[in-house]
Amino acid sequence: MSFFKRNFWEKLSGKIPDFIKNDPFRKLLAFFLALLLFTYYYTSKETRIEELEVPVEITLPEGYYLLAGKPATAKVRLSCGPFAARENLKEKVKLNVDLSREVLSGRMVHDVTLKKYAVTERLSDAKVTSVKPANITLRVERQMTKEVKVNVDLTQKVLLTEGYEVAKVSCIPDKVILSGPASFLKEIDSISTVEIPFDATIIKSFFYSAKLIPPKDQPLISMTPEKVTVNLTVAKSHSEKTFRQVPVKLLMGSSVDTVTGVQIVSAKVVDVTVTGLKNAVDRISESDLIPYADVSAIRKNGLHNNIPVKCWSRKEGVSIQSVVPDSVNVRVGPQAAK
Repeated sequence: MSFFKRNFWEKLSGKIPDFIKNDPFRKLLAFFLALLLFTYYYTSKETRIEELEVPVEITLPEGYYLLAGKPATAKVRLSCGPFAARENLKEKVKLNVDLSREVLSGRMVHDVTLKKYAVTERLSDAKVTSVKPANITLRVERQMTKEVKVNVDLTQKVLLTEGYEVAKVSCIPDKVILSGPASFLKEIDSISTVEIPFDATIIKSFFYSAKLIPPKDQPLISMTPEKVTVNLTVAKSHSEKTFRQVPVKLLMGSSVDTVTGVQIVSAKVVDVTVTGLKNAVDRISESDLIPYADVSAIRKNGLHNNIPVKCWSRKEGVSIQSVVPDSVNVRVGPQAAK
């Protein structure tokens, strides 16, 4: 057994170079000293401080909006070893404040310590020592949806040819859904379309696909849908006009003794409302209207009640819609002549 051991060590000794066999303990000590010097050099002498402007990213839970408090960048201070190459630092240092799993419980203010979220991706030789600002306060708010009506902008309808008007307007859908921060939606009751284009050539009804105008300076608010179909009925323009306190005249025939006399003993004036094409209604005046009560068929003296009042117009193109009151009381006889 001792023979085999001696033979093994002799073979092993023959393979070790002579420069190692001569004083091996001193050479081993020198190796460990060199290793210590190497470690000291790379961990102490080559450690350096780097400062980077790193973009700040915020991730919120679903159904929340960030209203304020997010800085564009933060200054990250790093303690770097020799293997942390300068050209890689900007790409590998991230500042993503991930609150997606936080339970905010409706809180509108959330305090964040940025250093907690500073990450050096695949950089084992760099360590984050500080972040400025150290803390930020985020203002967040829950998402809200709200249904509001659609207003159709008819500003350009004045460009229609004379005598035509937009008689009826409807849109599909007539309401839209807004989604955004609750405080932003609180004061919004309606959404308007873009201006509907009109010109003098339009004399028939038409459909128009109109874009909706989003709330001004509110990029966090979305609309569903973003367009509506507007149905516009274009027709000849009609109008109405009421003339107040127009005197009533009496229409008398040969059967009434003019010497005996006829007198209105109720209201002697009426209100007359006319309708028709707008051009015709705009041109008519009170002097063109003659309200009258026909007493030509009365043959007896005395009080006669509820004689109908009608109205005649000197101008064509209009119709008498109403006369108020629509009757008068008259007295026929000697007393009426006084």
